[in-house]
Amino acid sequence: MRSLSVAVLLAAAAAPAENSIRAEIGGLRSAKGAVRCLLFQSADGFPNDASKAAQRAIAKIADGAAICEFPDPPAATLAIAFIHDENGNGVLDKNFFGVPVEGYGFSNDARGSLGPPAFEKAAFRHEAGVQVLHLSVAY
Repeated sequence: MRSLSVAVLLAAAAAPAENSIRAEIGGLRSAKGAVRCLLFQSADGFPNDASKAAQRAIAKIADGAAICEFPDPPAATLAIAFIHDENGNGVLDKNFFGVPVEGYGFSNDARGSLGPPAFEKAAFRHEAGVQVLHLSVAY
């Protein structure tokens, strides 16, 4: 009976939160490192300032994909920025010309013209419940 209660507890812990955002990121070129995700509530700090993010998540990579979970996000206009941190140094590495050499992406698969997109291009509305976003990475 004791093992059954442990199994029930483990199953409950693995169940998704009733209010969450699940960012499913595909197209990762390797399983090296991890995917680091930031959830922003405004343009302030988007997309690079992790200290201004409402939530942060780090996801393991398997089969070219990773999932960042954001539990209990506010009902608001939000945006996600992520990097494929292949070398595990916590930042998006760039070459001499400032061009990223690691993968990156944004909600709505938003892209900027000479730099990251504006918050408004990556913004989406979250009300309540489980919201699943399918995002792709750019290299």
